[in-house]
Amino acid sequence: QLVAANKDLQARARAAETELLPVRAELDRLKQGGQEAEQSAQELRAQLDEALADRNKLFREKTDECRRLAGEAAAAAEKAEAQQQAAVGAQEAAHQAQQAAAEAEKRLA
Repeated sequence: QLVAANKDLQARARAAETELLPVRAELDRLKQGGQEAEQSAQELRAQLDEALADRNKLFREKTDECRRLAGEAAAAAEKAEAQQQAAVGAQEAAHQAQQAAAEAEKRLA
């Protein structure tokens, strides 16, 4: 009787094991899919990090270029202002020279 019960339990265990095979196969498939998804996520994170680094580098380069251009523009504006002041000074000197010439001409006349 014990032997028969043992055989019955073994048969049930084999049947249960057989029923579990598709479940275990599906579990293995899901684990593999999860590992693949994690690997894909890591690859995407690496691509994102690289893209962000490239964007930040480009932003820094453009910011530096804007600062350089702003400095050049300010220097050009100062130079233009100085040239304008020199031109005004030259016009005033020319006007004074014309007045002095006119006065000298009146005296000679």
